[in-house]
Amino acid sequence: MPEQWNNFFVMVGGGAAALLGLIFVAMSINHVIIIQNTTHKNRAINMLTGFVAIFMACGLALIGNQGLEVLGFEWLVLWLIATVIFIRGYVIAIRSGMSSIGLKVPRLAGGTSQKL
Repeated sequence: MPEQWNNFFVMVGGGAAALLGLIFVAMSINHVIIIQNTTHKNRAINMLTGFVAIFMACGLALIGNQGLEVLGFEWLVLWLIATVIFIRGYVIAIRSGMSSIGLKVPRLAGGTSQKL
C-alpha cells in the first residue's frame, strides 16, 4: 500500500531540501576554507549529492501510477550514482595527500558502509 507512504516521503523530501539549502548557505559563507582543503571540498560535494539523492528518491516515490519494480529500479540507479560520487570524492582526497584530518582507507570504508 504505497499510498500510505505519501506523507512520509513529503516530510523527508522537504527536510532534505531544507538541509540542502542550509548546507549551500554554509558553503557560501566558508567557501575559501572549503576550496583550500581537498577533503573539505569533496565532503561538501558528498553532502550536496546525498541530500539531492534523498530529495530525488522521495520525489520518485511520489510519482503516481508506477509499480514498485519501477520505483526500485529508479532508486537503484539513483543510489548507484550517489555512491560512485561519494566514493570518488574520498578517493581523490586520499590520493592528493592534502587531507589535514588524516583521511585513510579504513576511514573511507567505515564511512561509506554507514552511509549505505
